[in-house]
Amino acid sequence: MLAGSSAEESPGSGTSQSTPPADHTFPTELTATPAATSPATPIPAAEAGTFGVSLRDNFFEPKEISVAPGEKVTFDLGNDGALPHNMRIAGPDGKFNTADDTVSSPNVVLGRQSATLEWQGAASPGSIPFQCDIHPGVMAGIMTVR
Repeated sequence: MLAGSSAEESPGSGTSQSTPPADHTFPTELTATPAATSPATPIPAAEAGTFGVSLRDNFFEPKEISVAPGEKVTFDLGNDGALPHNMRIAGPDGKFNTADDTVSSPNVVLGRQSATLEWQGAASPGSIPFQCDIHPGVMAGIMTVR
């Protein structure tokens, strides 16, 4: 038997049960804090240069984004789909999977996870493609520098 507890005999059973000490109290409300989780839905733009982009199965929302020439942009990415995704912006050569591309961190964003991508906008106006490397050709968008 534990110290500070008492034994009571169950009626008709001939066995004893332990009961908590008399001074033991139980919480009357939830005292534990649930584990923090990152939102799957991206955070809306808090200031110029910050954009929320949702990665879905298999499209970006929004899929058309406008930025100012030379603007430094941060994309808060949230994977709202079940499939893994990422975001890659083509570099000045206009081609994907070359050394001048910018890609999300982490490179693969699992469902209900988040990522960021920091990008320096082109100095002159134009259209720059972006895509998901896992679903190229299907999951794509356009960055317009105005």
